[in-house]
Amino acid sequence: MKGKTEMKNVQGFDPRIHPINLDAEKAVLGTFFLDERVTAAARAMLTPDDFYDPRHQEIYRLIVEVLDSGSGVDPMILANEFERRGKLEKVGGFSYITGLEQAVISPDNVTYHAEIVLNKANLRRIISGAHAVQEGVFKDENLGMALGNLANLVDEIAQRSSRLRTMDSEELATEMWGEIEHESQADMGDDAVKSHLRALDDIIHGFKPGELTIIAARPSVGKSALAVQIAVKSGQIEVRTLLATLEMSWRMVMDRVVAAGISVNADRFRKRQYDPQMLSKCAEFLEDFKTKFFHIFDDFNTNNQSLRAALISIGHRFSPVKMLVVDYMQLMNDGVTSRRGANRQEIVSSISRGLKGIARDFNIPVIALSQLNRSSEQRNAKEAQPRLSDLRESGSIEQDADVVIFMHRPKDAFPGNMEKIEINVAKNRNGPIGIREILFDKPHQTFYDTPQTYETRGGENCEPPHQYRD
Repeated sequence: MKGKTEMKNVQGFDPRIHPINLDAEKAVLGTFFLDERVTAAARAMLTPDDFYDPRHQEIYRLIVEVLDSGSGVDPMILANEFERRGKLEKVGGFSYITGLEQAVISPDNVTYHAEIVLNKANLRRIISGAHAVQEGVFKDENLGMALGNLANLVDEIAQRSSRLRTMDSEELATEMWGEIEHESQADMGDDAVKSHLRALDDIIHGFKPGELTIIAARPSVGKSALAVQIAVKSGQIEVRTLLATLEMSWRMVMDRVVAAGISVNADRFRKRQYDPQMLSKCAEFLEDFKTKFFHIFDDFNTNNQSLRAALISIGHRFSPVKMLVVDYMQLMNDGVTSRRGANRQEIVSSISRGLKGIARDFNIPVIALSQLNRSSEQRNAKEAQPRLSDLRESGSIEQDADVVIFMHRPKDAFPGNMEKIEINVAKNRNGPIGIREILFDKPHQTFYDTPQTYETRGGENCEPPHQYRD
């Protein structure tokens, strides 16, 4: 009866829609009075909002405040402070605070009780978030927005639940041995997605699952063409790839894909200057393209939540996406920070962290294109190579990125159709850095390794320029 009476004292309690465990909440709070040494995990795991009972929220908030000040905590200290603030009756009075100790069976169980409190809190958040999504649907919210809100809910719950995840030495050793066994039975780097440019793969050894790679350049250097080429080539070898394009429509992307695929001038193709031979090549190429593992998402309102929704949707309809390419990140909105009046650098930083989160949560490589500011253009020729500080609205981009690749057209770039482009791996969290040269066939919107790279590497995983083909 006592438990039921206490539940009725919690305003608005309904066990059908509010998953709670008041005994676990009281056990956590009471443990702070009995043995503060065992409460570190609970403190790291819980926030005041994780408690359902408003009294418990206030009590936990004050416990943390007192401990952060360097003082010890006991019922008398809390009661005196609440009385000084005029809140003692609001939290149930002195008798309620001292009674919390009675809910503790063993202080050693505090982490288990904290996990119960957090799980119940997350279940309540799911219910609340689902109601919000439902209300949006009934208000004729568009499908993309509804999916974005749903993905945002899942993302928020996953992030809060991650506070539960710790690994002891036995788990670490077991997981590590499993990874080593898997790698020993497969080719090294087997999970990495190749760029199909040997000059680049020699340095980064492919794009690795869980990593965020930034490819940055000034306009008209060819970063979008490189992104499309990497995405399409990956899809052609059964690596399911999603290209999120905010700058170009799906038709503009496919113009480039088809022009490169049938080796015709991209500008001529965009002008629709078809002839019978070109039409025949188009039909043959597109018939084969139907079987490839390549997807385009061309929502100009893209944010991290809609990307997550798209990845989940493709995974349900086909198979899990193995790589995400975003062109380009400064055109994204983050769906949250921008509505709070944040400046542009804070918004881009939020987007960057979100993309890194996608890479980790889906365990896929994420490649995001980025603009550069004008600083590199104002330096002399010897210092014209882009730097990390040149990332536009950089914020946390260089911190979140595992790999940063700059594209730069040097002053002595080859004249004519075949341009020399320098690719500078300026940051590589798990490997070397360095500068290599590739060739950009601008009329065909295609990149190649240089003849020297092709010949010295035996032509493996790379293609020579047109004039070097058999």
